[in-house]
Amino acid sequence: MGISTFAVAGYDLHISRKVFWADDFGPEITFEEWQEHLKIDPQVVRDVANSPQDFMVSIPGESFPLWYRSDLGELFVVV
Repeated sequence: MGISTFAVAGYDLHISRKVFWADDFGPEITFEEWQEHLKIDPQVVRDVANSPQDFMVSIPGESFPLWYRSDLGELFVVV
């Protein structure tokens, strides 16, 4: 059995206040708190082509989407 040339690896990054991001209960990041953070972080902007909870992070040499999940009170990115 060979290894597929189409195999790729990736990761999920969760920005959360919970001890373990997948916990059902715990402290949350409110959308209002996230909006305040956006005022001081020029690398993160709202993705106007998508929903109000979609954002783009731009760092030198790379840009990637970031999503706010109001049902979980966290942000996440899949890379």
